[in-house]
Amino acid sequence: MLDYIMCGFIGFVTDINNKQINSISKKFNIYFDKLNERGPDYSEIKKRNYKSKIIQVGFSRLAIQDLKSSSNKIFYNDNSIILFNGEIYNHRELKKKYLSGLKLSSNTDTEVLFNLYQKKDYLILNELRGIFSIVYINLKSEKIHLIRDFTGTKPLYFSSDPNNLFFSSEAWFLYSLSNKELNKESLNYFLNFGFTQEDKTLIQNVNKVKPRHVYEFNFNNNDLNIKNFFSLSKSKSSNLPNRNKSKELIIDTIKKNLITDTKIGTFLSGGVDSTTISLIAKKYNQNIEAFTTFYLPKKKYEKFNIDFEFTQKVAKDFNFKLNVYNVENENKLYEDFLKITEYLDEPVSNLNFLHTYWLTKLAKEKNIKVVLTGDGADELFCGYDRYRSIYLASK
Repeated sequence: MLDYIMCGFIGFVTDINNKQINSISKKFNIYFDKLNERGPDYSEIKKRNYKSKIIQVGFSRLAIQDLKSSSNKIFYNDNSIILFNGEIYNHRELKKKYLSGLKLSSNTDTEVLFNLYQKKDYLILNELRGIFSIVYINLKSEKIHLIRDFTGTKPLYFSSDPNNLFFSSEAWFLYSLSNKELNKESLNYFLNFGFTQEDKTLIQNVNKVKPRHVYEFNFNNNDLNIKNFFSLSKSKSSNLPNRNKSKELIIDTIKKNLITDTKIGTFLSGGVDSTTISLIAKKYNQNIEAFTTFYLPKKKYEKFNIDFEFTQKVAKDFNFKLNVYNVENENKLYEDFLKITEYLDEPVSNLNFLHTYWLTKLAKEKNIKVVLTGDGADELFCGYDRYRSIYLASK
């Protein structure tokens, strides 16, 4: 499952006497303003001098849970600050388990996470169910934790040297501070596999926090300590869930994705993954709308529309409101392609990002902020012939 929740944050820690502080601050402001496209509902900057350091952070919010204005803020106290992008699906259970006696100022998962982290530190991460990138600044211990979720759904970029640490939800701020020197190893990796490494970009010293890891930076010297908070065994196991258990897990996951105070949509292609997710989601939320694409003229692009009849049938049989984005102007297609590449933090070899752009654009017009779609389900459940062939060959 993947839902497009897109808050954004940006920040740096540097020496108070840094002679480049004006240049850094200017670039910070430029790229903080650009984060408004990720989080249009609220934005805020906090700056704090701590001993010999300047700490400055910015946050832009896309409001999903608790839409009241009192939830629009960076959560902090005298000792710590948290920046969070994502959604914690089980935050209510964790609140009941660990914070039952604590009165909170909002119903946001961010405030729950902030208090959980103060109580349990990074040990709480294994209990989180959701998608997240987190920056937790602990003034008392003089350490910063940069964290990404189990699969790396939420982005988190950083760069560092002995005197500075920079981080952001988008890579452009860091690119602007770098020497823009090409990382040839990463380029070679991309040309071979079609995607970049988990912890590197194509630019030297602009890095990514690896999924499932906590990057702990010391304020004073920027020493880095990397901790793995979750790992899967690489050995083959026959202890797989049976059919009923698999169904139970899928339903439970989708239900958790439906916890929101805004409208919800699904990207419905007619395939195995999106259809399964849409039908289960519809069972628990009758107001869900579906989104799909269709190429015109119909006869010319017949092969691109092969799944559309399945999409229509699912929408009709199960009473989905189906929103269709018609792709009919080739010049507009090229314009959109060039427009999207300007926003990509890294090169992408899979052109499905065009469909994602069109459908999210249409969803935004319908005032839908959360969208469910398949991410990895076709590989697991043989949704395409190539995966079915691999499965059969293994038998």
